[in-house]
Amino acid sequence: MKKALKEVKKIKNIHGEALTLHIVDIYNKHDVGEEITATERVMIGLVYSEFITDDNDNDYEMALYVASKKAEVLREILEIDHMELLEKVESYL
Repeated sequence: MKKALKEVKKIKNIHGEALTLHIVDIYNKHDVGEEITATERVMIGLVYSEFITDDNDNDYEMALYVASKKAEVLREILEIDHMELLEKVESYL
């Protein structure tokens, strides 16, 4: 979580449509197999929490649960409505 909070500071000033389009670009980058940075992982994790799972966790269901809670906290910090952001991102995909 500490690492995710550090990354949030880098994206705190990206709002609205700019955030949406950036997340869409990250999704497309990931979709074609390109590496994504830690900051990009957190950004896309705001929409799809599985991107911020702990890769070292053997219990995948628990890792997803923890990631969803992390994403929830990050969205709260950034004052982002999850459903609104999800709808905007998916409208571009």
